Amino acid sequence: MKNELNITVDFHMKIEDVYNDFSLNSALQFTHSKIISLPVRSYMWKLIHRIQFTEIEEAKVKLITPLCRSCGEENIDRIHLYFHCEKVDDIGRKFLRVLRVFDPQYSCDEILNFKGKEEHPQLFWFIANTLFYIDKNKRRCNGDLYSAYMRSELETVSLSRFADDDMRTGLRIMVELLEA
Repeated sequence: MKNELNITVDFHMKIEDVYNDFSLNSALQFTHSKIISLPVRSYMWKLIHRIQFTEIEEAKVKLITPLCRSCGEENIDRIHLYFHCEKVDDIGRKFLRVLRVFDPQYSCDEILNFKGKEEHPQLFWFIANTLFYIDKNKRRCNGDLYSAYMRSELETVSLSRFADDDMRTGLRIMVELLEA
């Protein structure tokens, strides 16, 4: 994109100030991938640009300390919302277990800084759908519903003309690891 717009090396996007080692290519994998459904891509675009209205953004507007609506914990961060809250802790552990098959050093910070492995495009699908599921079902999250959601999304991708056989196989393995 920088080349297309003839942007000099000194230029940097505002979003680069928000994330550590921001990668435009990685962000585009989450927001423009044809194997990720349109509602999930739209959600990811909002999440990457931090316009997704969470407890943290609400607290900034009201000038108060962020409070988790699900468990009542105060002074929370994004890692709490997606991985450590008692409502989503089980899903967060399963999710990280699968990601660590691809990279044992994967952390919650890397996920929320939208780091993906270019050599594993399945990770973008897996991360995007998991974050979408957690955010949309925060009050009624459980491992069985999460597995069912991921299985249904996998079936949708399996029918897609944009997914090749390697992609389908990789996603199937990820969902099976999730259920193990």
